[in-house]
Amino acid sequence: MTVGEWKSRTFLVAASTLCIFVAGCDKDMPERAVAVTRPTNAAISASNPRRVRPDEAEFAELAQGAPHTAGFFLAPGGAVVIQSVRAEEDGAARAFGQSVIGRINARMRRQLVNNVVIRRARYTFGELADARDWAFEHLFDQTRGVHSLDLDEAHNRVTLGVTNTTAGQSLDALRTEILAAGFDTAMFALQVEAAPTTQAYRRSAPAPFRVATTLESQVDTLAGGILWEKTGGGACSIGAVVDYNGTRGFLTASHCTSEKWVLSVPGDTAKQPYATSWVIGVETADPGYATCYWNWDFRRCRSSDAAFFTTNSTVATPRGLIARTTYRRGPGQGSGSTTWDSSNPFFIVSSTASTLYYGLEINKVGYRTGWTYGTIGTTCEDVEQQGDKLSCVYSGDYPQDSGDSGGTIFLTMGDGTATLAGVHAGYKGNGNGYFSSWMKISDDFGGNLTAVRGATLSTPSPSGSLSGTSPVITFGAVSGATRYLLYRQWERFDTGESEGPILIGEVTSGYVDYGVSASAYTGTTFPGFNSPGYIRYQMVALNRTEYSITSTSIYFRLSQ
Repeated sequence: MTVGEWKSRTFLVAASTLCIFVAGCDKDMPERAVAVTRPTNAAISASNPRRVRPDEAEFAELAQGAPHTAGFFLAPGGAVVIQSVRAEEDGAARAFGQSVIGRINARMRRQLVNNVVIRRARYTFGELADARDWAFEHLFDQTRGVHSLDLDEAHNRVTLGVTNTTAGQSLDALRTEILAAGFDTAMFALQVEAAPTTQAYRRSAPAPFRVATTLESQVDTLAGGILWEKTGGGACSIGAVVDYNGTRGFLTASHCTSEKWVLSVPGDTAKQPYATSWVIGVETADPGYATCYWNWDFRRCRSSDAAFFTTNSTVATPRGLIARTTYRRGPGQGSGSTTWDSSNPFFIVSSTASTLYYGLEINKVGYRTGWTYGTIGTTCEDVEQQGDKLSCVYSGDYPQDSGDSGGTIFLTMGDGTATLAGVHAGYKGNGNGYFSSWMKISDDFGGNLTAVRGATLSTPSPSGSLSGTSPVITFGAVSGATRYLLYRQWERFDTGESEGPILIGEVTSGYVDYGVSASAYTGTTFPGFNSPGYIRYQMVALNRTEYSITSTSIYFRLSQ
């Protein structure tokens, strides 16, 4: 296609998205099979890209066994959706999808996903990744108005974010560049959205003195999501209380400091709200940036928007706690609660996220909009931030506002604890927030961060018996524990039916499970594959700030 033919085409506009397609706009229908003439550019790989980003390692792993696949994502209802160009690779793709189900459920400690769906795609992971990397160097860096870049695994495209005011100008520049490079133009789409913004905030209303009633209150224990103020003005949220090189402190957004990605000398001071004397920490680490070329100038580039403040003895700073409020709200629902849950005031961080997926539910706690949630909508996206380049960020549709910057992004786990996923960085447009993942923060800080609370309570020791055909679970009290969570999993071998693991709920000693039928209790011994099937139970003990590791499994034999 010549440039003249390109200019004569009508550009389709749908849901604020400009799709640069030669065969139509099917951004919301990745499963539709469309005949595509492959570009001749030798830079595009048929399967694996020349470089694999760590955040996309599982896509490359999938492509090893099924070279014409294009990654996967999570869909509502619990499906792993794999994008595939060729039907003859569906068997290998489906087998990989089953392994992904096992990984995700194990990481989340609950049955989050349960089936595999194969959808037809136009492009392979290798093609998309190489096109994205080319765009990173030639479009994102040099074309005015382009402020984000994403390999969109759910829509099988490379998406470029532009503002409304520059969309037309961007089209003129982009179409020429894409054609000249020999890429299939249908591989790219423009997403019209506001440029990403950061979200520090100034407050004026008073708050109670050292009474931990809201996330804005002065507190005696630091936790993720609560407010901190910078001496000289400005308010943001704490992301996580961590250890960095053995020193206790907290993470927050670097753009909340006096100079983003630069360690001030002396460092900024953080204080409790409305009290200039209540200094709680000093900025002591803000990893440096690389110099990159962007928008016809040399700019600063980094992988995360995070800084570290060393704390002092003004307040208690236990590692690995996130403030828990009384309720949460999701996309389009406005702010969540900012009032502490007095009976259950913390989420306990039991792990950090090594992998995040499109479609995965995430939670955010920040002092301005409280506890909110949404789903991940972009993974490993490159964005402009205050004129700088921030690489491989994630975004989601969780409600957020100014002042939430630095707040905690986390996953709620099936054992009642939390997995730290990152730090909220700002507003991306179209109702979405974006955040720096824990993986990228850890990379920037050299891997010397520890955020996990650590299991300190003794492990419960459940045992069983039968009341008729109903399993009975008993256990002794664990010193310091105030809550006990019971999990169940069962499988029937002859039919393939199964369930779990699922959280039955909070229990007391002597719980009778009327939801299943068993013929025998076998203790810690697996009943064997010759039996009709098995029922497995495990337990976790918790209190307000501590938890135990998961107990040893106990088993019952399913009734015939």
